[in-house]
Amino acid sequence: MEEKKDFMPEMTKDIIASVSKSVKKFCQELTITKVDGTCPYGHKEGEQHIVTATYHGGICGALWQSNHSSFSSIHYGGSIAWEKDPRQFTALCPEMGKVRIQVKATERIDSSFRKKIEFKDMTGKGFNGLDKYRTHIEILDVGHHCMHGLKAGQKHEVDLFNMGEVCGFLYWGAYQFLQVLYAGGNPPWEPDPDIAHGVCPDIYNQVVYRIVREKR
Repeated sequence: MEEKKDFMPEMTKDIIASVSKSVKKFCQELTITKVDGTCPYGHKEGEQHIVTATYHGGICGALWQSNHSSFSSIHYGGSIAWEKDPRQFTALCPEMGKVRIQVKATERIDSSFRKKIEFKDMTGKGFNGLDKYRTHIEILDVGHHCMHGLKAGQKHEVDLFNMGEVCGFLYWGAYQFLQVLYAGGNPPWEPDPDIAHGVCPDIYNQVVYRIVREKR
């Protein structure tokens, strides 16, 4: 019988360095081009942010989640089918399209743009779930090497608007469960109604996490 082989080879330091270099080759320049009415997160016309497929640059989590597939597509060399320029796109936020953005891919010079992002208080703005609950993500395990730098034992506060310090891919996957938890629901397969488990989409360097809901 033929010996079964691992579906992926072991990632050596050289491979990790090569992948990291490729991941860090590009970034995206995001401009807020229009805001209709008032953005509850506080975005204003003319704002500029630097984002990547994993780093949100301080934009609203709902805006990030709804456009993440496009961020990651142009970051890794893809394009948006209906855009004439393969290296940019325009998009809207999910709240009735209040915020319009233009995003353009560019070569990355260095990593100095990545900074700690201020957590914005979203209570008292008409979102009952956020007035009632708060959530955080606990990193339970990392398969090999998280390219974003997440480590087992870390705890990061997040909500439907704030991404905190977690990886953008992880937040994108967690968002559906955040919506459930902030609405007072829970995934039916979870024994604890205030917890939802998940994994990041990197099948080799997989990060396992749980979202924990607490009453304020």
